[in-house]
Amino acid sequence: MGAHVELAANPPIATGATSAPLDRLVASVMGSGLPLRDRRFWIVQALIALVAGMHNLFEFITVLPKSDLLSFVPTSFFLMPVLIAAVSFGLRGSLATSAWCALLTLPNTIFGHHGLERYGEAAQITFVAVAGLFLGMRVDEAARAYAKTAAVSRDLELSQTRYRQLFESARESIMVIDAGGRIIEANAAARTLARAPHELQSRNLSDVFPPDAARAILEQAASPERGPRTIALGVRGADEAWVEPLCTPLGGDPPATQVVLRNVTQQRRRQIGLETYTAQVHKAQEDERRRIAQEIHDDTVQSLVMLCRELDDLEGKWSGATPAVVEGLRGARDHAEQVVDDLRVLIRGIRPPMLDDLGLAPAIQRLLADVAAHSNIRTNLAVNGNARRAPHGIELAMLRIVQEALHNAERHGRPDHIDVRMNYEYGSVVLEVRDDGQGFVVPRDLSELAVSERWGIVGMYERAREVGGELHVSSTPAVGTIISAVFTV
Repeated sequence: MGAHVELAANPPIATGATSAPLDRLVASVMGSGLPLRDRRFWIVQALIALVAGMHNLFEFITVLPKSDLLSFVPTSFFLMPVLIAAVSFGLRGSLATSAWCALLTLPNTIFGHHGLERYGEAAQITFVAVAGLFLGMRVDEAARAYAKTAAVSRDLELSQTRYRQLFESARESIMVIDAGGRIIEANAAARTLARAPHELQSRNLSDVFPPDAARAILEQAASPERGPRTIALGVRGADEAWVEPLCTPLGGDPPATQVVLRNVTQQRRRQIGLETYTAQVHKAQEDERRRIAQEIHDDTVQSLVMLCRELDDLEGKWSGATPAVVEGLRGARDHAEQVVDDLRVLIRGIRPPMLDDLGLAPAIQRLLADVAAHSNIRTNLAVNGNARRAPHGIELAMLRIVQEALHNAERHGRPDHIDVRMNYEYGSVVLEVRDDGQGFVVPRDLSELAVSERWGIVGMYERAREVGGELHVSSTPAVGTIISAVFTV
């Protein structure tokens, strides 16, 4: 007879100090009930009745002598149907079948046996019942474990289905790759991004994206803690796109990584447009500064110089002038000369002529000298390495960065010392402006500088970026500020 396990809910029943096995026994019977509508249950009970009838028949027709140990053999035949009931119906089936065995065997035990035989018969029935109950409890435990496993399996399957739906319907490109860059899974958005009409499974990143982009994605997957970075994808036959890979290790053996390629093409294009606009603004500013400086030098300064000479001539020709008039003429001439000097300082600030004529180091030295002349700040310039001329745009950017750094230090930091260093290295030049002023807390993001209206530092970042440089600002309150920039020359 084939074994069959029925799954049934077995709610716990409080039984006070009753032992755990008894709790499960009571809960199984009270919670499930007998399988009275199952044909197999009645077949087992009929088999019990048949064994009991044969037992009584053997006893009454004295086929087995009462003194013979073989008289216990018929009782052992009850074990098989009880075990069948336990396997088929669990504890409820084995309990009912054991009770049915005991009920049918009780008259034979009482009236057909005496002395030691009676106790032996009772012991045999007890053994059969205990074996059935034990096996029934184990079957119920297995059934509950199977039901729990099946529920977990259904939940897992449901979760996988939901994940697959989210995976395929996500607007962001999602791929699962191994350590070597082989694509294990890819959703529809990833196929669209890669311009791949067919599946991407088992293909390598370098087969789908340009080598530099594939290498950058693998580096990001190997070190996801570094945070996302923008990667250019020169997709074949399409405009260039930009993505930010967000990598999440999935573990497993072999380990895999989920890569979400967030499409930032529109943001990148807006950023490039803004950067281009900023560069054009700076270029227009420099052109306007050059024009204003030239006009002030050619017109205003020259007019004031002629005025000084005319005042000198007037003083020399006016022989009858009183001392007060002569003193007034000399004061006017001195004032005109001071205005000329102030305008020349203004011209150097607007457009330092020394940058074009003598180079970057003399122009920076002149800026430091101007700061030291009208303040108590001690300045110093150090040039290390093989000093050489850089492209005009880079030198102008470096000069503007130093100019802004000096202005910020003098206005906000109030330092005692300002040191400027230029280190010429192979293929690059490093500019550093260091002061011992009040310092400040440097925001983490450039946008926070704009929010806090530190436009001077924002301008330095933009100046460096426009010529391919990289600028860093580090500052500690009450200690000072260090502005360093690296340029390729």
